[in-house]
Amino acid sequence: MARPLRWTVTVAATIGVFLLCLWLGRSVSFGWLPHDDSDRWALAAAFAAVCAGVVGAAVGWWAGQSEPAPAVRRDHRVTQRATASGRARTVQIGGSQTAPDAPAPQAGEETSVVRQEADASGHAEVRQIGRDQHLPGT
Repeated sequence: MARPLRWTVTVAATIGVFLLCLWLGRSVSFGWLPHDDSDRWALAAAFAAVCAGVVGAAVGWWAGQSEPAPAVRRDHRVTQRATASGRARTVQIGGSQTAPDAPAPQAGEETSVVRQEADASGHAEVRQIGRDQHLPGT
């Protein structure tokens, strides 16, 4: 449920409980309750305020909770092939160069699948990096 709707429910529930308890406190007649009309209204209003405060606090806690973050899909598949000869230099990176630090995947979570192939001859250089690169300042 969206946060504004939860707050609307909270306000409506609090007002509803206040009015119900005010009516209940005013209409119920016990021998130990005050008989004067103004005293009965004061006692009913105090009773309604306490009950509405308890309900408002409980439902307000629920309304103030943040919504869970959407699940991040961590499925990342990369297939690369490089061929270098002579004095060529080739760099293959199987992930992102500006990836934010992310926690290691938990059991059952999808992970990255990186497949890299390289052929080099002569003095050629091939560097392969099969994961995300966490560069400082990104």
